[in-house]
Amino acid sequence: QAASSTARLAAEAAGATPQEAAAIAAEATAKAKASADAADEADALELQCQQLEEQLEARGKELHEMQQSFERLLASKQQEVQELVEHVHQLQAALEKTHNEGEIGR
Repeated sequence: QAASSTARLAAEAAGATPQEAAAIAAEATAKAKASADAADEADALELQCQQLEEQLEARGKELHEMQQSFERLLASKQQEVQELVEHVHQLQAALEKTHNEGEIGR
């Protein structure tokens, strides 16, 4: 409304007819409303971006925790495999020793 009144007064002061001043005022009102709508949309988009950033940060933390958990599990399983390999080597050595002692006994 203020934009419309200001535009009308400026147009009349510049020598415009009342009809021209009314048209200019209507255009000023439409532009002011469009500007307000754009500002509202920008605010809504900014809020949406902030929410998405927060969600992304939370997902990043979750993924990091999952990665750490997986790495701990992997290290544990690698240790188990190493222990099993060592045990198999011990069993192979004992079996070979038993076999060799059997050969000598014949």
